[in-house]
Amino acid sequence: MSDTSVPAQELTLDIEAPAAGGTSIARHDGQVVFVSGALPGEKVRVRTEEGPPARFLRATVTEVVEASAHRVPDRRLNYVSSGSADDTAVGSGTQATPDSAGFGGMEFAHVDLAHSRRLKAEVLTDQLSRIGHIDLDAEVLPAPAETDGTDWRTRVQLAVDDEGRAGMLAPRSHEVIPVTAPPLAAGALHDLDIAALHAPGVRRLEFAWAGDHGALI
Repeated sequence: MSDTSVPAQELTLDIEAPAAGGTSIARHDGQVVFVSGALPGEKVRVRTEEGPPARFLRATVTEVVEASAHRVPDRRLNYVSSGSADDTAVGSGTQATPDSAGFGGMEFAHVDLAHSRRLKAEVLTDQLSRIGHIDLDAEVLPAPAETDGTDWRTRVQLAVDDEGRAGMLAPRSHEVIPVTAPPLAAGALHDLDIAALHAPGVRRLEFAWAGDHGALI
């Protein structure tokens, strides 16, 4: 840690509102904190990120003290092997996301589907008004042929670690979290056995599914 870095802190915060990028807004001593893994209306324990002084802090939930009625078990756990989930991230309240499953690309995995769409619409409506000066009530709709909100991606990119295991990157990190299947993938992509892949020397894998045409590339 450099002399000018702000050290990590353990804080208890009240979550106020959704923010862009799947985070939520809280405040500590007048400073905005962007919290990953939280929901508006919750009280949570968080750990802030170490870093240079800034106008805001970033933090990740370590324990949910008072949970929202819209919180569900984190769906990212469905994409990691059962033996890799780190239970040390579970607090005395509702379960927080284990670090071993906290990959990017599914920031609302802990929110029920209908409410996650409302939160996305709220963020979009706010940004259109605040930045674009456009008054519009946004609505987030399901993707075509989507069933439960977990099967809409027709193209996926996976990172590969030094051992040749494919997975997703942790947020704002180069750490690869191995997965058993491509998260949120549709059709034939969903059936790929990613855990069986071994690709040493490769840094990235890309797959695409052509939908009704049935082609997997």
